[in-house]
Order: sequence, then structure tokens, then C-alpha cells
Amino acid sequence: MIFRKTIGATVLTIQCCAQADMPLTFGSAIRVSHAASGGYELETGAINFGSGSGQQAVTFTPRGEGALWLIKGPYGEPTISSGSAPVECGAQIRLEHLSSKKNLHTHNFRSPLTGNQEVSAYGEDGEGDANDNW
Repeated sequence: MIFRKTIGATVLTIQCCAQADMPLTFGSAIRVSHAASGGYELETGAINFGSGSGQQAVTFTPRGEGALWLIKGPYGEPTISSGSAPVECGAQIRLEHLSSKKNLHTHNFRSPLTGNQEVSAYGEDGEGDANDNW
């Protein structure tokens, strides 16, 4: 397991499927899938929430090309060169959606879809704030 975070009643766990001789590193592009749904993947598109933050919505969709996320170091820390450092278990990370260049983000707004804590895509060209840290 790389990390585990509870958001409202939802627990987000990312498990590393990398091989021992090929560790998951900062700068890796990954897919975040939901095992219980049969592999739906975390995705974001050009649709913004109509309430709450008004930021870009994040959902799980069937596997698609737009479901790739870049692993980055935490906000406020020096940039980690791509491929230079393995992601250790428990490390704080950010995930940047490769297509939109927005970070996976959370804050205290309620999701209009579930009533749980809203998760959105936020920032421009990979820049955001501390609520991008997971």
C-alpha cells in the first residue's frame, strides 16, 4: 500500500502493483481504479460542479485514455525529479491529471452527487495548494 486516506465515509487506498525491481517513483503515470466496481478508473473532464466549490468534477468511469495521473511530491516541498525517487509507503503525494493538468483536490464542501466530502480537480498547469496533498 502506498497510502490510505479517509474522506468522509470513503477510504481511498492506493496500492502499488509495481515489481520490486521497478519501484513506483515520483513522475510515474498511474491509473487509480476502484476494485469493487470492476475496475472503474478515476477520471476528470470538462464538467464543473454546479454548486460547492464549482471546480472540475472527478468521477469513476470505465477504463479510458484520460484516466492517467502523474505522481508528484507534496505541495510546498521542493520538486522531486521524475523517476529519481521511489514513493515510500505513507509518503504524502499529489496526483496531477495528465490531460487537464489539474491536481486531485479536496476541501470541506459536500459533493452534490453523494453528500460526502467533495473531491475535485483544481489548479492550472499542475499548480494548486495544500489541499492537493494526499
